Amino acid sequence: MHPIIRSTLLGAFLGSLAVAGVFGLLVLTGLMSKAPFVGAWQELFGGGWVTATVFGGLAFLAIGTAWGAPFTLVPRPTILAAMIYALLPTLWALAGWPSLRGRPTFAGGDSAAIMTTLMINVGIWGTILGAYAHRHTTAEGKLEAKIRKTGRT
Repeated sequence: MHPIIRSTLLGAFLGSLAVAGVFGLLVLTGLMSKAPFVGAWQELFGGGWVTATVFGGLAFLAIGTAWGAPFTLVPRPTILAAMIYALLPTLWALAGWPSLRGRPTFAGGDSAAIMTTLMINVGIWGTILGAYAHRHTTAEGKLEAKIRKTGRT
């Protein structure tokens, strides 16, 4: 696999893993009743919370990684570029997926839910995708990593 593709997909996977962790924390603290991927799995396939958490979580990681694939076409990936790109899966989460399920788009106008979705997708997933892709695919990113590691150029 080409290094740019590998690094970008790994960045997208790590971003998805972080987002899944944030959902877990939101559930543990009672701020969310269940992670969206758990609810989606149960709605589509049924099953208890363990099955839905495991398989819904794996599907979430796979889909989050797949969303990173088009980002491999960005010639000089940066955090800002990835955050802008992350608006695409955010729009899908807010408009595309709900309309397929017959649900209100854009969280029914709930501004807190919209902002949470934006902060999680753009702020966490996009930042991790961009940081990882930049560090591992650009000469500047590799130089920055070398300087951090050795303290010199």
